[in-house]
Amino acid sequence: MTGIIKGLFARRNVLVGIGAFCVLVVLAAILLSAATRPAPPVEPIPTNTHTPESTPTETASPTATQTPLPTPTPTIPVLAGRVVDLDSRVPIADAQIAAEEQRTETDAEGRYSLIGVAPPADISIHAAGYEKREVVWRGEIPLDVALERERIIVWLRDDQSGSSIVGGTVHAVDSATTSQTNTWGMALIALKPGETLRAAADGYADLELVYDGRKQVYLFLKPYAIQGTVRDALTEDTIPDLRITLRSHDQVRMTTTDQDGAFRFSHVPLTSTLVITAGGYISLTQVVTASLPATITLTLEPLIYKGVYIPFGLLYAPEAVYGILDMVDRTELNAIVVDVKSDRGRLAYQSELEIAVQGEAYAPEVMDLNELLRACKERGIYAIARLVTFKDPILAKVKPEWAITRKSGKLYLDGEELPWGDPYKQEVRDYNIGIAKEVAALGFDEIQFDYIRFPSDGIISDIEYGITSTRETRTAAIAQFCEEAHAALSAMGVMTSIDIFGLVTWVDTDWDEGIGQRLVDLARHVDYVSPMVYPSTYASGHMGYKEPARYPYEVVSESLRRAKLQTKTKLRPWLQHYSLWGVEYGTKELLAQKQAAEDARTHGWLFWNAGGVYNEAVFAPAEPTATPTKAP
Repeated sequence: MTGIIKGLFARRNVLVGIGAFCVLVVLAAILLSAATRPAPPVEPIPTNTHTPESTPTETASPTATQTPLPTPTPTIPVLAGRVVDLDSRVPIADAQIAAEEQRTETDAEGRYSLIGVAPPADISIHAAGYEKREVVWRGEIPLDVALERERIIVWLRDDQSGSSIVGGTVHAVDSATTSQTNTWGMALIALKPGETLRAAADGYADLELVYDGRKQVYLFLKPYAIQGTVRDALTEDTIPDLRITLRSHDQVRMTTTDQDGAFRFSHVPLTSTLVITAGGYISLTQVVTASLPATITLTLEPLIYKGVYIPFGLLYAPEAVYGILDMVDRTELNAIVVDVKSDRGRLAYQSELEIAVQGEAYAPEVMDLNELLRACKERGIYAIARLVTFKDPILAKVKPEWAITRKSGKLYLDGEELPWGDPYKQEVRDYNIGIAKEVAALGFDEIQFDYIRFPSDGIISDIEYGITSTRETRTAAIAQFCEEAHAALSAMGVMTSIDIFGLVTWVDTDWDEGIGQRLVDLARHVDYVSPMVYPSTYASGHMGYKEPARYPYEVVSESLRRAKLQTKTKLRPWLQHYSLWGVEYGTKELLAQKQAAEDARTHGWLFWNAGGVYNEAVFAPAEPTATPTKAP
């Protein structure tokens, strides 16, 4: 019994415990419900606004229910920013942005945004013409990305040889970036499809194209060449055998115009310079730029020299020489031709050549040539030294074995009973060239050779030269002298000219009149040809005139016209300033010759008077700018 009672008591205790627990749970639920239930709104106490004695508003009881805080809303992550060019910082439109499974593109301002990407996330950015970029987004806002332009390989090659072009320039025009090719002709440069690519290299024509997206581009540049023609501004004739210099950086190249005045340079660097310094012309400089046509015409302005002759004998009277210089100052004249070696072999200066010393060629009584040259330089007068060449008694006296002889072995003498040096002998040519070089060193602007021929008078049929004298051998000997003299003097910066018979311009080019003078052979080796077109020296019947001297304009004009048919070398004729054979030459006749020369567009003219006496009325008054400047 006692056991049963104890059992019931134990069961009762358990039930009581369970009941108590249930009560606690219910109470907790009630309390939680009360805590989360919103408090009722608090009604404001109305205020009597009609009486000043209104009762003040009462304060709410401290035990009134408070409004609970709202539950936070979860934040949705946003990936946003801008994509720009690394170098220019310019926005990149249409760039592709990839993050997890999402994709988007940048707008015109380079902006983008993606919603719902949870950091950290791998982001991929790519745009046409740019290197692809991978970044990790860790939640930073904004995420701005700069893309580096995609670099391509450009190869520069010579269009003709295919060889690499080293040091060439590759230029991205739109982005203004530049790269140079290495020793393999390769360059790396950032470029986008559709942009302009330009390639350039010294000595080549520029090449420009629109990039099409290839990873490697081969560009073949054509060598830049300049070709053209040089013409005389006065005559409009082309100028053959003219040296042209091309200067670029530290390099100097030269070429010579052909017989048609044409020239050509290949592989010409841009901004190089063409320079022409030619005797008798104003120097010309032409800068080579990209705008210069590949074929050009260069026109040289000639220096026109108008002069008179000062004979050897007048050098004994310096006051008379200065009188002529004064006349040159007052008139259109700008040149003198002064005897330095006479037809007697005498010299107006002290030579150091053995033959001249032994033969006592120097005439010490003449005026000092150095003083004469100083006066010419001060006055801007062009000074020409006249040298009588093969007619030379002093040479024949010192070296008779070098002189022309008869078959008997005796010296040949011309109509004036004077001996000549033999033009066939190299020693004779060398002696005269030696004199010319000494005279040039004194400071003369030009050396003029007279009597550059074989003798034409006396008993020439009795001459023994030691070789068979034919047209070919004679013309070759005289031409060789001209060539050798011109080479020696041009190296000294001095011009050369020759005097020839006026009749040479009329005879058939197959004939040399027996004296070795043929215009086509000699003219190409000198700077000026001075035909002695004295009307009084033409025989009766010439041009159909009984007395040609009475037709000065016609004789001079036709002689020069014929000369120009044979050569493009500058002509500067000798005109007659004397009377002969009963035909008086006054102002009218002298002016007619001068007019004929100018109408023929010659490069000036020279008046000859054996006594050095001139009619100043023939020469126009001087103009301030009439005196030309010698080409450097």
